[in-house]
Amino acid sequence: MPYFNPQLAFLGGGEIILLLLLPLLVFGIIHFLKNFKTDDTPNSNKPSPKEFFPVFLLCFFFGILGIHRFYLGKMGTGVLMALTLGGFGIWALIDCILILTNNFRDSDGMVIMYKSTSSVPSSGVGTASEIETLSSLKDKGIITEEEFDIKKKQLLGL
Repeated sequence: MPYFNPQLAFLGGGEIILLLLLPLLVFGIIHFLKNFKTDDTPNSNKPSPKEFFPVFLLCFFFGILGIHRFYLGKMGTGVLMALTLGGFGIWALIDCILILTNNFRDSDGMVIMYKSTSSVPSSGVGTASEIETLSSLKDKGIITEEEFDIKKKQLLGL
């Protein structure tokens, strides 16, 4: 006669797996809160050296496995995503949205940004006036020197 444990009789296979994954989820939340970077970090506006499209494609096709997080050096949350199947798909969806809105960061806190690769140069007149406007905002103290440099590089396609 097989051994029967009446205390575990109410648990099915799915509930046992969820109970085993619960500590990992708690660890992930603690890890996230501990490593959460705010906008005052030194790398808050710097673009990441990692390219936008590979990160987005990895997230879109393999998001529930956390492959995009491994690619960006986020090993802890990558493992957690793989074990929870991307937070049952919700976490992977949120990551895709963050990537598309230029709000996703690599392990160094740098933003994964979409960079236009247009081969046609801009007219220059609009770009020059935008840079002049940004310069006056910088002189007035509305934007920082770092923000000015980032926006200027974006406008010039650098």
